[in-house]
Amino acid sequence: MRLVLVALAGLVGCGDSNSDCARAVRHVFDLTTKVGKPGAEEQAVIDQIARQTTRACEREGLSAAQRDCILAAKALDDRQFLMCPALVAKKPSWIIAPIGHPEVLDEIDQIQAEPVDVDQLDKK
Repeated sequence: MRLVLVALAGLVGCGDSNSDCARAVRHVFDLTTKVGKPGAEEQAVIDQIARQTTRACEREGLSAAQRDCILAAKALDDRQFLMCPALVAKKPSWIIAPIGHPEVLDEIDQIQAEPVDVDQLDKK
């Protein structure tokens, strides 16, 4: 399994829930929160971070090409997403992923494929 860390920075501003930024941010959140349904408190935190991230996106601006790349992504470790020309040219600060550097995925795959000697873990 590939691991891509996506950190969503929360900044101040206002946002329309139907804006391109809101749609893009929600899509990224949907891609990163696929594991189970969060509890009420966790959902409240997710919603707050999504609102703040949308504000950050709106402050920075999001081109139609960037929006289209984000909305087309099936996974955040998708090479097509990571090499999208619009994102490589101007990477949104609120997406912490190896945009323009898919070789990071190869390194992660290699690390995850290395066998772990469980007996050696106890000795460290």
